[in-house]
Amino acid sequence: MTVRRWALLLCLAGTTPPARAADPTQTVVRTKGAQAAAAFKAGDFEQALTLYRAVEPLMATLKGRETELATLRFNIARCYDELKRPVEAVAAYRRALEGLEDAALRARIEARVATLEAESLGTIEVRCDAPGAVVLLLGHGPAGDCGDRFERLPPGPYTVEGRGVTGRLDQRVVRVGPGEVVTVRLELAAVVETTPSPQAAPDRTLAIALTAGAGALLVGGVTFNLLARGAVDDGDTAYARYRAATDAAAEAAARQDAMDADDRAGRDAVISYALFGTGVAVAAGAVWAWLADDAPSAVTPAVVPGGVGLGGRF
Repeated sequence: MTVRRWALLLCLAGTTPPARAADPTQTVVRTKGAQAAAAFKAGDFEQALTLYRAVEPLMATLKGRETELATLRFNIARCYDELKRPVEAVAAYRRALEGLEDAALRARIEARVATLEAESLGTIEVRCDAPGAVVLLLGHGPAGDCGDRFERLPPGPYTVEGRGVTGRLDQRVVRVGPGEVVTVRLELAAVVETTPSPQAAPDRTLAIALTAGAGALLVGGVTFNLLARGAVDDGDTAYARYRAATDAAAEAAARQDAMDADDRAGRDAVISYALFGTGVAVAAGAVWAWLADDAPSAVTPAVVPGGVGLGGRF
């Protein structure tokens, strides 16, 4: 009986169809998906993200699993969101929307995307004064026009370039912060060439007046200096007569002449020095006025010791 039983079992085994082998891709997807879900539930979002991203390309190869693929991408976006990586979270949420049929979940995702974009992405507004100009955000999308907005930009530096219809080029580098709207103004209008008007000759009225005044003051100084010297000579002569006088009347007259001459000499010397000093000062002002590009023309009289001179506003 034992031999016959074993023979029957062998026959049955030979006629039984073999079990269907499991799909290795589905096995990996199922295994890693379960591990990712456990990691997410445990709060290990970095590990969950790694596992979900490993499953995503495998899931994309399976036919008829589009809804599950959209859910998987939503889970990837959730991981980015929990890890405070908003730019990558927005991109992942948008990929999840491509095949998602659940209307309620779509509404939740769209609301979350709008919030993340407002908080973490920036916008560049371009302003320029040249109709028909072409505006580019280098390395980011197609060209635009003056007044266009480049939206949903991750924080960082950007180069904005514009070219007017006349060929004029303007380029600006700007930095966009999270949730920031930056306005860039480009100068693209045609440059109008203008011929500079001939420069008017500088007004030399003050320079001429100061030169004439300095000359008059110096001449006056020389004149009074000569008068002072003449008075000194007159005094010496009167003093000699005083020494030679033989009577009291002649002696008194000579003495008075000497004193008068001495007074005149002192007075004329003081006036001479005052005129010389004022003349030198006015001459210095004249030199400045001649060297200045646009000398002021206001001339006012100035009282100086011993006479009236010329003054100007410097």
